[in-house]
Amino acid sequence: MYNNNPFRIKLFSLFLLLLIINMATVASLSINHKNMTNTFFMTEDTFYVDDDFNESTVGWGIFRFDKVQDAVDSASNGDNIYVYNGTYFENVHINKSLNLFGEDKFSTIIDASNNGRVISIVENDNLVEGFTIKNSGGYIEDAGIYIKSYFNNIFNNIIIENQNGIYLIDSKTNTISHNTINNCDYGIHVINSNFIQILENSITNNKYGLYMQESSTNDFNSNIVENNELGFWFKLYCFDNSIAGNSFKKNSDKGLYMDRFCYNNILHHNNFINNNVHATFSMSFLNTWEYNYWDNWIGLEVEEYRIFPKGIFGKILGPIPWINFDLYPLVEPSSTGPPG
Repeated sequence: MYNNNPFRIKLFSLFLLLLIINMATVASLSINHKNMTNTFFMTEDTFYVDDDFNESTVGWGIFRFDKVQDAVDSASNGDNIYVYNGTYFENVHINKSLNLFGEDKFSTIIDASNNGRVISIVENDNLVEGFTIKNSGGYIEDAGIYIKSYFNNIFNNIIIENQNGIYLIDSKTNTISHNTINNCDYGIHVINSNFIQILENSITNNKYGLYMQESSTNDFNSNIVENNELGFWFKLYCFDNSIAGNSFKKNSDKGLYMDRFCYNNILHHNNFINNNVHATFSMSFLNTWEYNYWDNWIGLEVEEYRIFPKGIFGKILGPIPWINFDLYPLVEPSSTGPPG
């Protein structure tokens, strides 16, 4: 027969009370005014940033912060930082390998207040995803995102109103994809950087959509390059690059310009539509143009191809004119992949 021992009853009651308190604490955390995303849990390698957090917030100064830079400083290599919606007026310097996630790219904003670089990345292997990044300073190397390192992934951000949207220098094997980059002097600025992938970005309303110098073996694929002054400008020793599936449209000066000693580049399946000058070159040679669509070319059509080549006019030495040819211009525009 069960013995109603008073000690056992008290012990069981204490256990039940502690269980109820623990459940209430967990529930209070889960119904905080900003719930944890389903992707992230309360783990020791994830840090959270909210501009509403303060000294009374559970975990304040340990895994919860109100500044992105404070979370970066507290994190270790390989950690995640999750930033809730809000506007963070700061400059973020990343000197370790991290995954930096914004809750929503339209409303998770890092704003440098027109001073310096919004985000600078000087260590390898970082991910930046889901932010609006804006208002860098106006110096030549100020940028929405400044990169001087390898193996970084800049994905699905809105990068606006900066000196340079993204500035890559002395870097390799970085991926820039599915970003919206507009209202910058230079949308993407690439100096002495190789094996870069620039894929499916919307690059619009900048002075220069992309400017690249002394860089090779890069891949520019399926970008929307529209309403810039100059769409893509390759300058000085840019070679072995692939420019494919991009849409150059309504650029007020030139869609694409190969400027001095740019060679062995392959340009195919791009669309050139309503630009002032679709494409031109100066002192650049051995570039391959094929299967591009030109809205100002009319020729004899056979199936999907046009019999007569499309001439691309430029200069070979000083003022001496020269012509490159797209031997197989397309009848219809090639499909391009806009950012998701």
